[in-house]
Amino acid sequence: MNDKLGVDLTVCQRIRIFCVLPSMVSFIGIFVGFYVYSEADDKLLFLIKEMNAENKTANINVDDRLVSVCVDNTQQYVSEPIQKKIKQEVIEPLTQEQTQEQTQEQIEEQIEKQIQKKIQCVNDCEFQQRKDSALKEQCPLTYAVEKCDLNLLKNLIEEDKFEIKSCNSSAEPLIHLAVATGFVDLLSYLIGINNDNEENLIDNYGNNPLHVAAKNRSLKMARYLLTGDDFDMNVANGNGDIPLHIAIIAGNVSMAQYMLAINAFDVCAVNNNNDTILHLAAESRNLAMISYLLNTNGMGVHMENNNGNTPLNIATINNDTPIINYLLEYMLITKSAT
Repeated sequence: MNDKLGVDLTVCQRIRIFCVLPSMVSFIGIFVGFYVYSEADDKLLFLIKEMNAENKTANINVDDRLVSVCVDNTQQYVSEPIQKKIKQEVIEPLTQEQTQEQTQEQIEEQIEKQIQKKIQCVNDCEFQQRKDSALKEQCPLTYAVEKCDLNLLKNLIEEDKFEIKSCNSSAEPLIHLAVATGFVDLLSYLIGINNDNEENLIDNYGNNPLHVAAKNRSLKMARYLLTGDDFDMNVANGNGDIPLHIAIIAGNVSMAQYMLAINAFDVCAVNNNNDTILHLAAESRNLAMISYLLNTNGMGVHMENNNGNTPLNIATINNDTPIINYLLEYMLITKSAT
C-alpha cells in the first residue's frame, strides 16, 4: 500500500507539475516579452529625444489609448507603458518650450512698443520746445528755415497757417534762406507751395534763388534749381549780373564749368558796368577761372568795360602777376596764330 501510495503520490506530483508548468512557462514568456518590448520602447524614446535635440522631425500623434511616432517615414506604435514617458519627457517639454518662446516674443514686442512710445513722447516734447522757441521769434518761419527744421516749418505753415510772404519784409525771402542752408528738401518744399509767386523768389536787389546758390558756392542747390523750368537762368539782378556772373565773382570754378557746360547761360552777357565774364574773373583774381574761360570759350581779352579797362588792365591794377603773365602769353600766342 505504501508502494501504491508512493506511486500515487508520484503520479499526483507529476500531474501537479504538469499543471503548474504551463503557467510557469507563460509567466516566464510574459516577463521576457515585456522586457524585450520595454527595451525597444526605450530605444525609440531615446531616438525621439535625440532627434528633437538635433532639431530633426519626429511626428508624434497621441490619442487616448495609443501613441504613434513617425520616425524616418516609418510609423511605429508605442506600448502603453511608454506612453506616459513620451508625454512627460518629449511632448510636454516641447509644448512648454513653444509657450515660453511665444511668451518671450510677446515680452520683446511689448518692450519694443514701450521704447517706441517713450521715444515718441520725447520727440513730441522736443518738437513742442522747438515750436515754442520759434513762436517767440519775430518770424517763426525764418527761425525754422535757419534751423533746417523741415518738420517745424511744415507744422507752422500747414497747422498754424503761417504764410511765406509774411516774412518777406526783410531783404531776404525764405526761399533764399533755404538755398543758403544747402538743404534740398527744405528748398523743394518751399518752392512746391510757392506756386511761382515772384514776390517770394526775388529779393530787394533783384537776385533770384540761382543767384543765391552761386553766391553761396552751392553746386548742389544750383543743380536742383536748374533741373526745373522755374527760373530764368539769364535774368539779371540789380547790378545786371546773371547767375553765371555771380558764380565767377565767387570764384567757383566748378559751378561756372557746370553752368557753361549745360549751354543755358549767355557767355556774352555783360553787367551794368559792361563787364564780361573775363573781366569778372580778373576782378576775382582767379587764374584757374581765366584759364578755363579762355580755353573753352575764347573770350576776347581786349574788350573794355565802362571804365575803359580790359581784363589785363584789371589784373595790372590788382598787381596780380600770375594773371598778367598768363594774359600776355595768351595774347602773344593768339596773335602769332593769326
